Amino acid sequence: MPRVLSRPALREIQKPSLAPIEIIDVATEPPYSAFDYRFVNDVRATEFTGVTYYPLGWSRGPYEAETAEGVDRITIQLDDVERYWANVVQGRSIQGCRLRLRKFFLGLQSDAEDGITIFDGFAGAPSFDDTTMGFEIRSIVAYHETELPSRSFSPSCPYHLGEERCGVNMTVAPNRIDLTGGPQSSRSRLKSQALMAYPANFFAAGYIRILEGRDLGIVRPIEMSRVGEVSLYVPTNWTLEGQRVRVVRGCRKTKIECDGRFNNLNNYGGYAEVPKTPIIDV
Repeated sequence: MPRVLSRPALREIQKPSLAPIEIIDVATEPPYSAFDYRFVNDVRATEFTGVTYYPLGWSRGPYEAETAEGVDRITIQLDDVERYWANVVQGRSIQGCRLRLRKFFLGLQSDAEDGITIFDGFAGAPSFDDTTMGFEIRSIVAYHETELPSRSFSPSCPYHLGEERCGVNMTVAPNRIDLTGGPQSSRSRLKSQALMAYPANFFAAGYIRILEGRDLGIVRPIEMSRVGEVSLYVPTNWTLEGQRVRVVRGCRKTKIECDGRFNNLNNYGGYAEVPKTPIIDV
């Protein structure tokens, strides 16, 4: 769901002297998870969340999206004073680098949550004119060769975990395991030696189903998954000790979940790089 801005951010937005500042984080080395260059669209350096951003002028075009093809893009033109960038790319290509474009507000520079991500993606080949270097940034999902039918224009995935478009096999371990509730299990906590093999949060957002026992057929959502046990949002009618239980993994339908927990990013159905317009709750 869209993030609600903090009250300090709301107060700054309502000031007549509000001044948004745009910044760019650049990652040049695979897997592009660590940013090694940072620039601010201003005449002097500034800090955001304790990190220094160095001055660089640029302009950008509007955000563009093609829902049917799943390609999101934005163009940027950097000032190329004395052909600085033209000389840089002679020795090192910027094509394929990751760029994250964000903005924040003066006076709100200590909390990363007060910054707004405008776009996040990879740079295409640069082009030059007399004064600028221009290139296109394409969203991360555009770089996966996969068909994307029936996608919805939202940052979350519309697919059901385990369906054909998702591709995750939910009928086999470790995505679905059957076990018997062990000692010290209760109505709201399932403990078992069989769960010791799985790390914390492995079954997060999932559920249990009673296969045999006094609570036969009951389904309960999992609140928390720890090594050796899972906790339930709603307790069962009887203790889970001795009952036969099926434990099924879940997915929060974000890019991080799809990639980090299921290694299934090629089948991700959302648009993780869609800029989000904050909801202002006054």
